[in-house]
Amino acid sequence: MEFEHGGNWADYEEICGEEILDFSANVSPFGLPENVREAASASLKNAYRYPDPECRDLRNAIADKYGLRSEHLLCGNGAADLIYRIAYAVRPRKAIVPAPDFSEYEGALQQVGCEIEYWEWMRGDCTVEKWLYNGRQVLTTGCDKIQTCVVPASDLSDDILSENLDMIMLSNPNNPSGCLYSPDFLRELTAKCEQNQILLVVDECFMDFVDSARTYSLLEFVVDCRNLVVLRAFTKFYGMAGLRLGWCATSNADLIAGMKKAGPPWSVSIPAQAAGIAALSEEAYADRLRGYISAERQQLQSGLQGLGFQVVSGAANYILFYTERTDLAQLLLERGIAIRDCSNYVGLGPGWYRVAVRLREENERLLREIAFLLR
Repeated sequence: MEFEHGGNWADYEEICGEEILDFSANVSPFGLPENVREAASASLKNAYRYPDPECRDLRNAIADKYGLRSEHLLCGNGAADLIYRIAYAVRPRKAIVPAPDFSEYEGALQQVGCEIEYWEWMRGDCTVEKWLYNGRQVLTTGCDKIQTCVVPASDLSDDILSENLDMIMLSNPNNPSGCLYSPDFLRELTAKCEQNQILLVVDECFMDFVDSARTYSLLEFVVDCRNLVVLRAFTKFYGMAGLRLGWCATSNADLIAGMKKAGPPWSVSIPAQAAGIAALSEEAYADRLRGYISAERQQLQSGLQGLGFQVVSGAANYILFYTERTDLAQLLLERGIAIRDCSNYVGLGPGWYRVAVRLREENERLLREIAFLLR
């Protein structure tokens, strides 16, 4: 059975007949913070009422947290909800999507009949094509010092930003590689899109896991760049995948109005809004999680390299790797472990997999099981 996304635990467990250890979904291994759980639970006393369709308190809390304007914010039922609303509101004729990248960009654009041009910055044969950043290689094969790789930068030539292009959608850090775009490249791209009236949608749903995130984020450019949209989510970092909560920032008032009309009202439930407000105050949780993921990512990456896999050095809470064993996901599932088979990503293919960074004992179990299968 092929899965479009990770985290489909119900299907996994139906196949296995037991609870599985899920490395296919990139969610905080610490789970929901306790005060977030309590806030969501306490909000149920108001479950008889409709939720605020404008998410006023939540937007104000996000604005305070990130130094934004509440009128520039729109909340949704996860980032995926907002991705589809953008596509429905704009209905672009032609868009660029990096390959590999999150498949819902393609799914949303296809629903509105958009022509998609793929920017293949990484190929499935483990080589970088023509986009290089300071000559650095994306793949590592056992280097002593693990460094975060950077998505190779485009030269922003006319064929990339053509006159008939309406939109660019990309994730930073990239999903599934975890690679980051260089700040200089993104700022240049933002300016070029502003100049050419091209909507640039940057998905920063994993940015909270990145050290020095403000260096790589484009949130501060939203006020001055009308053709920029930045997406964020509570899903991964705060362990709120089941509550479904995301938000976007843009100074394009017409776009926000169009996105509101592009989906049903009351898309964010009362518990989700309460949980989001509580999560924004979780500084200790955030610092602890960020440090833990950074350390465990290096440990897990070293372990995968030690097994002979080619590993992408990312900055998020997941790791992309390549092996000639194209049956690895199925064999692990038979042993009660789910990983993400990335063969259906544009630009990749059989043998590519992504695993979440989980708790130390869980990561060690994954490595032991893989080692057993490779004997």
